[in-house]
Amino acid sequence: MGRNEKKQPPSFLRYRKVLGDNVLRLREEAGLSQAELAEKADLKRQALLSDIERSRETVNPTLETLCRLAAALKVDVITLLSRPDKS
Repeated sequence: MGRNEKKQPPSFLRYRKVLGDNVLRLREEAGLSQAELAEKADLKRQALLSDIERSRETVNPTLETLCRLAAALKVDVITLLSRPDKS
């Protein structure tokens, strides 16, 4: 770990995985490709969406990105970060 790198808390790792799973699920439920969702969310790079869905270690989306994704998927940000009910 470099001098300016901090170890991420376990909750960050869990939320990153939940976020990726939710974005993938919601995108598929909406019948959108990654390119279509990236365009709807006005993301500059489709690769960012791919990284989010795969819960890549290097991904740390901004609040603005989360808001854009939530709006494009017609959900609120909390939904993106919440585990789906297992009913």
